[in-house]
Amino acid sequence: MVFNEGVSNANEYKIPDYLNLNVQHFNIVVFMITGSVCFSILHRTVEKKSETLFLLNAAIGCGVGYWDWFLS
Repeated sequence: MVFNEGVSNANEYKIPDYLNLNVQHFNIVVFMITGSVCFSILHRTVEKKSETLFLLNAAIGCGVGYWDWFLS
């Protein structure tokens, strides 16, 4: 979605278009902000010894959620 303009009519394209910004740059900046927030929350709430297991479970959960939402 970051590199293909016009693929969807979602807000990811409406907001930067309204603000006269480049869609690709806008999506990358939003990704970096949300990634920073997730990284911060991970290190503040999850114990150090459980981080690897937490990230593994998150990856599996994301995959299952993607499959359930988009592919089924």
